[in-house]
Amino acid sequence: MAAAMAMVIMLAALAILAPSARGLDRAEFPPGFLFGAATSSYQIEGAYLEDGKGLSNWDVFTHTQSREINDGRNGDVADDHYHRFMVQS
Repeated sequence: MAAAMAMVIMLAALAILAPSARGLDRAEFPPGFLFGAATSSYQIEGAYLEDGKGLSNWDVFTHTQSREINDGRNGDVADDHYHRFMVQS
């Protein structure tokens, strides 16, 4: 009986949520609406303490409070754009 009730609840939830899972259409937004995205150097650069780079708030936090971070990792390497994408002169 409990399994049948769980199935009914799951099917009801799917029926409610499925229409919203179709994605977004540009027409649903007002004219002139601008979409955007953001990131931070901490997420991208890496290069912890290289070339005179100073400490950021996140550098200090992740090195002193790593127990507060689920997996204990920090952004010392991050995506490592600093080393992977050098500016060519």
